[in-house]
Amino acid sequence: MFLSFELRALQGRTVPAPFAVIRDQAVFDASSDLWEAGIDWGLPVREIAWRFPDASLITREPVEDTVLIRQLEDCLALWGSRFSISDPRYGWVEIPVPVPEDWVYLRQTLVPHRAQYIGGGLALHPLLARWVARAGAALKLPRWDADGCGLFVCPPEETTRAWASLPLKAAPVPEPERRRWRQLGFQRVGEVEGLAARLMRLPVSGRILRPVRVEKAFSEALDTGVMAALEEMASHLGRALRERGLDAFGLKLIWIPESGERLERERRWPDGSSDDRILTARLLTLLQPWPSFPPTALALEARETGRSQPQQLNWWESRIERTAPAGERHPVSDREVRFSYWDPWRYPRPREALR
Repeated sequence: MFLSFELRALQGRTVPAPFAVIRDQAVFDASSDLWEAGIDWGLPVREIAWRFPDASLITREPVEDTVLIRQLEDCLALWGSRFSISDPRYGWVEIPVPVPEDWVYLRQTLVPHRAQYIGGGLALHPLLARWVARAGAALKLPRWDADGCGLFVCPPEETTRAWASLPLKAAPVPEPERRRWRQLGFQRVGEVEGLAARLMRLPVSGRILRPVRVEKAFSEALDTGVMAALEEMASHLGRALRERGLDAFGLKLIWIPESGERLERERRWPDGSSDDRILTARLLTLLQPWPSFPPTALALEARETGRSQPQQLNWWESRIERTAPAGERHPVSDREVRFSYWDPWRYPRPREALR
Protein backbone atom coordinates (compact mmCIF):
# COMPACT_ATOMS: atom_id res chain seq x y z
CA MET A 1 0.00 0.00 0.00
CA PHE A 2 1.12 3.55 -0.72
CA LEU A 3 0.52 6.47 1.61
CA SER A 4 0.49 9.83 -0.15
CA PHE A 5 0.73 12.91 2.07
CA GLU A 6 0.25 16.64 1.53
CA LEU A 7 1.83 19.26 3.77
CA ARG A 8 0.42 22.76 4.16
CA ALA A 9 1.79 25.88 5.83
CA LEU A 10 5.39 24.64 5.62
CA GLN A 11 7.68 25.79 8.38
CA GLY A 12 10.32 28.31 7.38
CA ARG A 13 10.68 32.00 7.92
CA THR A 14 8.39 33.39 10.61
CA VAL A 15 5.73 35.53 8.94
CA PRO A 16 2.55 36.81 10.64
CA ALA A 17 -0.60 35.10 9.34
CA PRO A 18 -2.39 35.30 7.03
CA PHE A 19 0.24 34.90 4.32
CA ALA A 20 0.57 33.28 0.91
CA VAL A 21 3.82 32.01 -0.57
CA ILE A 22 4.12 32.93 -4.25
CA ARG A 23 6.16 31.22 -6.96
CA ASP A 24 5.77 31.65 -10.73
CA GLN A 25 2.90 34.10 -10.18
CA ALA A 26 0.80 31.47 -8.38
CA VAL A 27 0.19 30.19 -4.85
CA PHE A 28 2.89 27.78 -3.72
CA ASP A 29 1.84 27.56 -0.05
CA ALA A 30 -0.21 29.50 2.49
CA SER A 31 -0.94 29.82 6.20
CA SER A 32 -3.53 27.54 7.79
CA ASP A 33 -6.25 30.20 8.00
CA LEU A 34 -6.06 30.81 4.24
CA TRP A 35 -6.36 27.10 3.55
CA GLU A 36 -9.49 27.04 5.70
CA ALA A 37 -10.79 30.04 3.73
CA GLY A 38 -10.50 28.14 0.44
CA ILE A 39 -7.10 29.01 -1.04
CA ASP A 40 -5.44 26.28 -3.11
CA TRP A 41 -2.17 25.53 -4.87
CA GLY A 42 -1.79 27.25 -8.22
CA LEU A 43 -4.24 30.09 -7.54
CA PRO A 44 -3.10 33.07 -9.68
CA VAL A 45 -1.67 36.06 -7.82
CA ARG A 46 -4.19 38.41 -9.41
CA GLU A 47 -7.03 36.60 -7.62
CA ILE A 48 -5.47 36.79 -4.17
CA ALA A 49 -5.83 40.57 -3.90
CA TRP A 50 -9.63 40.52 -4.08
CA ARG A 51 -10.32 37.09 -2.54
CA PHE A 52 -7.89 37.43 0.39
CA PRO A 53 -7.13 41.17 0.74
CA ASP A 54 -5.51 40.81 4.19
CA ALA A 55 -2.95 38.21 3.07
CA SER A 56 0.74 39.09 2.96
CA LEU A 57 2.55 37.88 -0.16
CA ILE A 58 6.01 36.41 0.28
CA THR A 59 8.35 34.40 -1.93
CA ARG A 60 10.22 31.20 -1.18
CA GLU A 61 13.50 30.48 -2.91
CA PRO A 62 14.10 27.02 -4.46
CA VAL A 63 17.08 26.54 -2.15
CA GLU A 64 14.65 26.48 0.75
CA ASP A 65 12.85 23.59 -0.96
CA THR A 66 16.07 21.62 -0.99
CA VAL A 67 16.48 22.01 2.77
CA LEU A 68 12.88 20.96 3.46
CA ILE A 69 13.09 17.95 1.14
CA ARG A 70 16.27 16.78 2.87
CA GLN A 71 14.58 17.09 6.25
CA LEU A 72 11.60 15.05 5.01
CA GLU A 73 13.90 12.37 3.62
CA ASP A 74 15.61 12.10 7.00
CA CYS A 75 12.21 11.60 8.65
CA LEU A 76 11.18 8.85 6.22
CA ALA A 77 14.52 7.15 5.61
CA LEU A 78 14.00 4.56 8.35
CA TRP A 79 10.30 3.90 7.80
CA GLY A 80 8.29 1.98 5.20
CA SER A 81 9.82 0.28 2.13
CA ARG A 82 10.18 3.03 -0.49
CA PHE A 83 9.50 6.72 -0.66
CA SER A 84 9.42 9.54 -3.19
CA ILE A 85 9.69 13.26 -2.44
CA SER A 86 10.31 15.73 -5.26
CA ASP A 87 8.43 18.65 -3.73
CA PRO A 88 8.42 19.77 -0.06
CA ARG A 89 4.60 19.92 -0.15
CA TYR A 90 3.84 16.30 -0.94
CA GLY A 91 5.27 12.82 -1.43
CA TRP A 92 4.51 9.17 -0.80
CA VAL A 93 5.86 6.27 1.22
CA GLU A 94 5.21 2.56 0.75
CA ILE A 95 4.03 0.65 3.85
CA PRO A 96 3.80 -3.19 3.76
CA VAL A 97 0.96 -3.52 6.29
CA PRO A 98 -0.53 -0.08 7.08
CA VAL A 99 -2.37 0.50 10.37
CA PRO A 100 -3.86 3.67 11.89
CA GLU A 101 -0.82 4.03 14.16
CA ASP A 102 1.30 4.68 11.03
CA TRP A 103 -0.72 7.80 10.30
CA VAL A 104 -0.47 8.95 13.92
CA TYR A 105 3.31 8.48 13.76
CA LEU A 106 3.64 10.43 10.52
CA ARG A 107 1.52 13.28 11.84
CA GLN A 108 3.51 13.50 15.08
CA THR A 109 6.77 13.42 13.12
CA LEU A 110 5.93 16.17 10.63
CA VAL A 111 3.42 18.42 12.47
CA PRO A 112 4.24 21.00 13.73
CA HIS A 113 7.99 20.46 13.14
CA ARG A 114 7.78 20.57 9.31
CA ALA A 115 4.29 21.98 8.61
CA GLN A 116 1.13 23.09 10.37
CA TYR A 117 -1.15 20.53 8.69
CA ILE A 118 -0.89 17.17 6.92
CA GLY A 119 -3.50 15.31 4.89
CA GLY A 120 -3.19 12.07 2.99
CA GLY A 121 -4.56 9.13 1.06
CA LEU A 122 -3.86 5.39 1.18
CA ALA A 123 -4.26 3.21 -1.93
CA LEU A 124 -2.67 0.46 -4.02
CA HIS A 125 -0.83 2.93 -6.30
CA PRO A 126 0.85 6.27 -5.40
CA LEU A 127 -1.01 8.13 -8.17
CA LEU A 128 -4.34 6.87 -6.86
CA ALA A 129 -3.30 7.57 -3.26
CA ARG A 130 -2.67 11.22 -4.12
CA TRP A 131 -6.10 11.50 -5.73
CA VAL A 132 -7.72 9.82 -2.71
CA ALA A 133 -6.04 12.42 -0.46
CA ARG A 134 -7.86 15.19 -2.36
CA ALA A 135 -11.17 13.47 -3.16
CA GLY A 136 -11.60 11.03 -0.27
CA ALA A 137 -14.45 12.99 1.29
CA ALA A 138 -16.38 13.22 -2.00
CA LEU A 139 -15.84 9.48 -2.58
CA LYS A 140 -17.09 8.79 0.99
CA LEU A 141 -14.04 6.68 1.81
CA PRO A 142 -13.06 5.66 5.37
CA ARG A 143 -10.86 8.16 7.21
CA TRP A 144 -8.16 7.73 9.84
CA ASP A 145 -7.88 10.78 12.05
CA ALA A 146 -4.87 12.05 14.01
CA ASP A 147 -5.55 15.28 15.93
CA GLY A 148 -7.66 16.74 13.16
CA CYS A 149 -5.40 15.60 10.31
CA GLY A 150 -7.19 13.06 8.13
CA LEU A 151 -5.98 10.15 5.99
CA PHE A 152 -8.54 8.76 3.54
CA VAL A 153 -8.25 5.00 3.00
CA CYS A 154 -9.18 3.34 -0.30
CA PRO A 155 -9.84 -0.38 0.40
CA PRO A 156 -8.94 -2.79 -2.45
CA GLU A 157 -12.62 -3.33 -3.25
CA GLU A 158 -13.02 0.44 -3.83
CA THR A 159 -10.01 0.74 -6.15
CA THR A 160 -11.98 0.49 -9.40
CA ARG A 161 -14.45 3.18 -8.32
CA ALA A 162 -11.65 5.49 -7.17
CA TRP A 163 -9.72 5.11 -10.46
CA ALA A 164 -12.90 5.84 -12.42
CA SER A 165 -13.31 9.18 -10.64
CA LEU A 166 -9.76 10.39 -11.39
CA PRO A 167 -9.77 13.46 -13.71
CA LEU A 168 -8.15 12.82 -17.08
CA LYS A 169 -5.97 15.90 -16.64
CA ALA A 170 -4.25 14.12 -13.73
CA ALA A 171 -3.56 10.94 -15.71
CA PRO A 172 0.07 10.60 -16.94
CA VAL A 173 -0.73 9.90 -20.62
CA PRO A 174 0.61 11.39 -23.88
CA GLU A 175 -0.87 14.78 -24.69
CA PRO A 176 -2.31 13.70 -28.08
CA GLU A 177 -4.42 11.06 -26.32
CA ARG A 178 -5.55 13.52 -23.69
CA ARG A 179 -6.49 16.05 -26.40
CA ARG A 180 -8.50 13.44 -28.32
CA TRP A 181 -10.42 12.43 -25.21
CA ARG A 182 -11.12 16.08 -24.43
CA GLN A 183 -12.55 16.54 -27.94
CA LEU A 184 -14.82 13.56 -27.31
CA GLY A 185 -16.06 15.18 -24.11
CA PHE A 186 -14.42 12.73 -21.71
CA GLN A 187 -13.56 14.13 -18.27
CA ARG A 188 -12.83 11.10 -16.04
CA VAL A 189 -10.65 7.99 -16.30
CA GLY A 190 -13.71 5.76 -15.98
CA GLU A 191 -15.09 7.13 -19.26
CA VAL A 192 -12.12 5.74 -21.23
CA GLU A 193 -12.28 1.97 -21.62
CA GLY A 194 -9.27 0.14 -20.17
CA LEU A 195 -7.50 3.28 -18.94
CA ALA A 196 -7.88 2.49 -15.23
CA ALA A 197 -6.22 -0.93 -15.66
CA ARG A 198 -3.48 0.71 -17.72
CA LEU A 199 -2.77 3.28 -15.01
CA MET A 200 -2.71 0.60 -12.33
CA ARG A 201 0.11 -1.13 -14.24
CA LEU A 202 2.27 2.00 -14.35
CA PRO A 203 5.70 1.26 -12.83
CA VAL A 204 6.38 2.81 -9.45
CA SER A 205 9.78 4.44 -9.05
CA GLY A 206 10.95 5.58 -5.67
CA ARG A 207 13.98 5.53 -3.43
CA ILE A 208 14.55 2.33 -1.52
CA LEU A 209 14.84 3.08 2.17
CA ARG A 210 18.16 2.31 3.79
CA PRO A 211 17.95 -1.32 4.92
CA VAL A 212 18.65 -2.31 8.51
CA ARG A 213 21.56 -4.68 8.03
CA VAL A 214 24.15 -6.49 10.15
CA GLU A 215 27.37 -7.91 8.68
CA LYS A 216 30.12 -10.10 10.08
CA ALA A 217 33.40 -11.10 8.39
CA PHE A 218 35.88 -13.77 9.50
CA SER A 219 39.60 -14.07 8.94
CA GLU A 220 39.12 -17.59 7.55
CA ALA A 221 36.29 -19.92 6.68
CA LEU A 222 34.23 -20.62 9.82
CA ASP A 223 33.77 -24.37 10.34
CA THR A 224 32.45 -24.15 13.90
CA GLY A 225 30.58 -21.49 15.82
CA VAL A 226 28.36 -20.43 12.92
CA MET A 227 25.18 -20.65 14.99
CA ALA A 228 26.66 -18.52 17.76
CA ALA A 229 27.64 -15.87 15.19
CA LEU A 230 24.16 -15.91 13.65
CA GLU A 231 22.44 -15.59 17.03
CA GLU A 232 24.64 -12.60 17.85
CA MET A 233 23.77 -11.01 14.48
CA ALA A 234 20.04 -11.55 15.09
CA SER A 235 20.39 -9.87 18.48
CA HIS A 236 22.20 -6.87 16.94
CA LEU A 237 19.56 -6.64 14.20
CA GLY A 238 16.74 -6.70 16.75
CA ARG A 239 18.37 -3.93 18.78
CA ALA A 240 18.84 -1.78 15.64
CA LEU A 241 15.16 -2.27 14.74
CA ARG A 242 13.96 -1.37 18.23
CA GLU A 243 16.09 1.79 18.26
CA ARG A 244 14.27 2.89 15.12
CA GLY A 245 10.84 1.77 16.33
CA LEU A 246 10.55 -0.76 13.48
CA ASP A 247 9.46 -4.36 12.97
CA ALA A 248 10.82 -6.62 10.22
CA PHE A 249 8.30 -8.58 8.18
CA GLY A 250 11.04 -10.36 6.27
CA LEU A 251 14.66 -11.49 6.62
CA LYS A 252 17.40 -11.96 4.07
CA LEU A 253 20.48 -14.06 4.84
CA ILE A 254 23.63 -13.72 2.73
CA TRP A 255 26.17 -16.55 3.15
CA ILE A 256 29.52 -15.78 1.48
CA PRO A 257 31.97 -18.69 0.94
CA GLU A 258 35.72 -18.54 0.47
CA SER A 259 35.29 -19.26 -3.24
CA GLY A 260 32.32 -19.68 -5.54
CA GLU A 261 28.94 -17.99 -5.63
CA ARG A 262 27.42 -16.61 -2.47
CA LEU A 263 24.18 -18.03 -1.13
CA GLU A 264 21.16 -15.76 -0.58
CA ARG A 265 17.96 -16.84 1.13
CA GLU A 266 14.97 -14.65 1.86
CA ARG A 267 11.52 -15.10 3.36
CA ARG A 268 8.56 -12.97 4.47
CA TRP A 269 6.17 -13.49 7.42
CA PRO A 270 2.67 -12.05 7.94
CA ASP A 271 3.64 -10.53 11.30
CA GLY A 272 6.50 -8.12 11.88
CA SER A 273 8.83 -8.40 14.86
CA SER A 274 11.96 -6.92 16.39
CA ASP A 275 12.22 -9.45 19.24
CA ASP A 276 15.64 -11.15 19.37
CA ARG A 277 14.18 -14.61 20.00
CA ILE A 278 11.63 -14.37 17.20
CA LEU A 279 14.25 -13.10 14.76
CA THR A 280 16.58 -15.95 15.73
CA ALA A 281 13.83 -18.54 15.25
CA ARG A 282 12.95 -17.08 11.87
CA LEU A 283 16.60 -17.02 10.89
CA LEU A 284 16.74 -20.78 11.55
CA THR A 285 14.11 -21.34 8.86
CA LEU A 286 16.53 -19.83 6.33
CA LEU A 287 19.20 -22.40 7.25
CA GLN A 288 17.25 -25.45 6.07
CA PRO A 289 18.85 -27.19 4.34
CA TRP A 290 22.14 -26.22 5.95
CA PRO A 291 24.65 -24.73 3.44
CA SER A 292 27.27 -27.22 2.33
CA PHE A 293 30.24 -24.85 2.60
CA PRO A 294 31.59 -22.78 5.52
CA PRO A 295 31.22 -19.00 5.32
CA THR A 296 33.93 -16.36 5.35
CA ALA A 297 31.34 -13.58 5.81
CA LEU A 298 27.67 -13.34 6.80
CA ALA A 299 25.04 -10.63 6.38
CA LEU A 300 21.54 -10.45 7.85
CA GLU A 301 19.12 -7.84 6.51
CA ALA A 302 15.66 -6.79 7.67
CA ARG A 303 13.21 -6.69 4.78
CA GLU A 304 9.88 -4.86 4.50
CA THR A 305 10.20 -2.94 7.73
CA GLY A 306 7.24 -1.12 9.27
CA ARG A 307 6.32 0.72 12.43
CA SER A 308 6.39 -1.55 15.48
CA GLN A 309 3.05 -2.50 17.00
CA PRO A 310 3.34 -2.81 20.81
CA GLN A 311 0.20 -4.95 21.16
CA GLN A 312 1.35 -7.74 18.86
CA LEU A 313 1.31 -11.21 20.38
CA ASN A 314 4.67 -12.14 21.87
CA TRP A 315 4.81 -15.90 21.37
CA TRP A 316 7.63 -16.55 23.82
CA GLU A 317 6.21 -14.78 26.88
CA SER A 318 4.91 -17.06 29.62
CA ARG A 319 2.11 -14.73 30.81
CA ILE A 320 0.20 -14.05 27.61
CA GLU A 321 -3.23 -12.59 28.29
CA ARG A 322 -6.24 -11.63 26.25
CA THR A 323 -9.67 -10.14 26.92
CA ALA A 324 -12.50 -12.66 27.23
CA PRO A 325 -16.01 -11.84 25.93
CA ALA A 326 -17.28 -11.28 29.46
CA GLY A 327 -14.52 -8.80 30.17
CA GLU A 328 -12.36 -10.90 32.52
CA ARG A 329 -8.75 -11.61 31.58
CA HIS A 330 -7.27 -15.09 31.40
CA PRO A 331 -4.03 -16.59 30.02
CA VAL A 332 -3.87 -18.04 26.53
CA SER A 333 -4.04 -21.83 26.61
CA ASP A 334 -0.90 -23.92 26.27
CA ARG A 335 -2.35 -25.40 23.09
CA GLU A 336 -2.57 -21.96 21.47
CA VAL A 337 0.98 -21.13 22.54
CA ARG A 338 2.26 -24.34 20.91
CA PHE A 339 0.26 -23.59 17.77
CA SER A 340 1.99 -20.22 17.52
CA TYR A 341 5.30 -22.07 17.07
CA TRP A 342 3.97 -24.04 14.08
CA ASP A 343 5.71 -23.22 10.85
CA PRO A 344 4.62 -25.20 7.77
CA TRP A 345 7.84 -24.25 5.98
CA ARG A 346 9.96 -25.85 8.69
CA TYR A 347 7.66 -28.87 9.15
CA PRO A 348 6.25 -29.58 5.68
CA ARG A 349 6.10 -33.37 6.01
CA PRO A 350 2.70 -35.09 6.49
CA ARG A 351 1.89 -36.46 9.93
CA GLU A 352 2.29 -40.07 8.75
CA ALA A 353 5.94 -39.39 7.95
CA LEU A 354 6.60 -38.22 11.49
CA ARG A 355 5.49 -41.50 13.09
